Amino acid sequence: MNKLEILAPAGNMENLTASINSGADAVYLGLQNFNARMSADNFTTENISEVVKKCHSLGVKVFVTVNTLVSNEEMPKMIETVRACVDAKVDAYLVQDLGVFNVLKTCFPGICLHASTQLGVHNLEGAKMAEKMGFSRIVLSREAKLSDIKEIRDNTNLEIEYFVQGALCIAFSGNCYFSGMVLGESGNRGRCKQFCRMKYKTSTDGEESYLLSARDLCLLKNLKNLIDAGVTSFKIEGRLRHAGYVAQSVSSYRVAIDSILQDKKFDIEKEKQNLTKAFSRGKFLEDAYLFDGTVDDVVNKDVQNHTGVRIGKVLKTENFKDLFRVTIQSDYQISSGDGLKFFEDGKEVASVGVGNVDAISNGKYQIYTKRNLKPNYDVNLILDSKMEEKLLNKTKKVDFSAQIFANANNPLKVCFTFDGKQIEYVSDIISEKAKNAALSKEDISMQFSKVGGTIFEAKNVETKTDGVFLPKSMLNQFRRDALEFLTQKIVEQNEKDICAKVDNKKIEELQKLCEGVKTNLPFKNIVVVNEETQNFVEKEKNTLYVLSPKLLCEKSVDDFKKNFKGLCVGLETPNLANNKDTKMLKSILEKNKDLCVVANNLYGLSFLKSHKVIAGINMNIFNNYAISYLNSCGVCGFIVSTEQQKENIKGVENFFVYSLGFVPLMTFAHCPYKTVSGGSCKNCTFDGKLTYYDVKNNPYKIYRYQMSQCYFKLLHSHLVNNLGYVDLPKYVDINGLTEKQIGLVCDALYNNKKISLTQRDIFGKINHQVK
Repeated sequence: MNKLEILAPAGNMENLTASINSGADAVYLGLQNFNARMSADNFTTENISEVVKKCHSLGVKVFVTVNTLVSNEEMPKMIETVRACVDAKVDAYLVQDLGVFNVLKTCFPGICLHASTQLGVHNLEGAKMAEKMGFSRIVLSREAKLSDIKEIRDNTNLEIEYFVQGALCIAFSGNCYFSGMVLGESGNRGRCKQFCRMKYKTSTDGEESYLLSARDLCLLKNLKNLIDAGVTSFKIEGRLRHAGYVAQSVSSYRVAIDSILQDKKFDIEKEKQNLTKAFSRGKFLEDAYLFDGTVDDVVNKDVQNHTGVRIGKVLKTENFKDLFRVTIQSDYQISSGDGLKFFEDGKEVASVGVGNVDAISNGKYQIYTKRNLKPNYDVNLILDSKMEEKLLNKTKKVDFSAQIFANANNPLKVCFTFDGKQIEYVSDIISEKAKNAALSKEDISMQFSKVGGTIFEAKNVETKTDGVFLPKSMLNQFRRDALEFLTQKIVEQNEKDICAKVDNKKIEELQKLCEGVKTNLPFKNIVVVNEETQNFVEKEKNTLYVLSPKLLCEKSVDDFKKNFKGLCVGLETPNLANNKDTKMLKSILEKNKDLCVVANNLYGLSFLKSHKVIAGINMNIFNNYAISYLNSCGVCGFIVSTEQQKENIKGVENFFVYSLGFVPLMTFAHCPYKTVSGGSCKNCTFDGKLTYYDVKNNPYKIYRYQMSQCYFKLLHSHLVNNLGYVDLPKYVDINGLTEKQIGLVCDALYNNKKISLTQRDIFGKINHQVK
């Protein structure tokens, strides 16, 4: 079995320290740019070297996130950021953008690359493609099933990393466009505005609730399953959380993993309660998407922030000077510095930081606040100040034993023993024969053992001497120099396998190469249809017609091909598909070699050997470097990201622009129908009509597609329309339009016309986003 790793978040220096001291084996962090948590404090090119040395001296690895989409103009700055990290001996880099991958792999030979969860690897075919490309590790998306993880373990040599604790994105990793499309603040650029944590309703006059707010993950009870399946790195989310949360999360998973490795039991309920106090949005999601079927209990409609654990209720509230004195009944000992949250019928009504507190008999406590809290309010603990103080006072040390040699007329020497290794340090300081009272063995050992303020803990120090004398100042200098030497040797040992270097010549060559990409496709437009809308399309020869089936099966494909006989036809492979689904896709495509594949995830590139492949919108094509790399792999066409402006793709001929359609803002592996109405798959309530409305009554339709299970998409409230504005090959998705609307779209598309104001009345709201 490979060594198991707890991977902790470090959004700032305080969290970094908490991660290390609590027992993390590795940390992941971002610098001031190009990381998916731009609102965290993060680190800089100036202090990354100091950070890495601190971690490596304590045996902790450092992974830097370069996991956003990067434009052509930003690429030189990204290269300089990574150059600083390479110089600092960072262990590995997490990457989403295939253009960034191309640059780092080419320009930094020997670099260790991890496929970020934002790249969306979640099945065997995607994992194989990542391994072939040169990734050494994959951070699986949270939607990856246990059976899929086992197949990846059995069929690749990849390290497998998996999120086990913390916030869960409700949308499939890397393909949430809500914030970017609505506000221009892209989650794929590290600027997510968390539309998923806002309230929605299912009718314009309905009751609002948190229909997109996912519960937090806590996979403690599934750790053994994940270890047996092949996961070796257990990742904790939380670069934006406080240090107490990080410390508690790492500590709990340290206890759990060490217990499993030693075949000992541990108190899961105790650790869950500690984690709940640290941060939780109500009940944890404990099975995630690990098992077969469409998950139903992902969303917590009632809350979207920290709820903590219930500790009691309000007995009474009375006026006290300019405050209220609140009496609480609780079995928990409320202390100054604690955080409390109050609920009425499950709804949050107030949060209070505890200042002065009076303990009364029989589990009653009085606190003082400006909030008039009503009797019978439930009281939850959201900050256990004593526990947090205890966690944050932990300090990780490197234990050593030492044997000192202090012999007359010879240099002072020490032989360290630590972690089963021996290291010898010889000083420039020469020991002098004592003329009067010699230093005793005990004196020298005691002075050398004074290692306070360092990362070391002296467990046993012995001295061999033949009667020498040295001033204490020299002994102190000897100790400082020896410990600095030992630190450097530990760092060197932990960096011996890091071999990334900079190739400046390759940087210049790659830039030129990426400005000359050409594609020669036998069609100038792409029209996406499903089983219903295909019947309303006017056909022409210069267009590729692509089936995005509501139900993937051979009959759907056969009917589609008959309908478009003699024309260019293709099949869209969805961004989210488990191993059962990919096997269905492979079976269908093996029988239909004439179909062009529109790939929306890395696994879609596995069809390059047998089919023409076009990179779809969910591949997040954002720059020339991504296009150049995929073109070198054999991809023949590219649909540029809906979050990118066409003017930013330069020197590339014939890429496709998203020109019309309801952009899928999110893709779900859970069932929104179960979220709204409960029920089960056996008592399915699907009617194709479910729509979420935001506070402004903008509608977001829920769209379903089926393979081995149901998947869902949240569609943009407005129709994106660039027809007639862009003189480039166009990608048009007519699904969701009426027969009359489809006729107008085909006329505008084939004749390169704009949709007139009169026609807009037929379409309703149109969101003109000229790319």
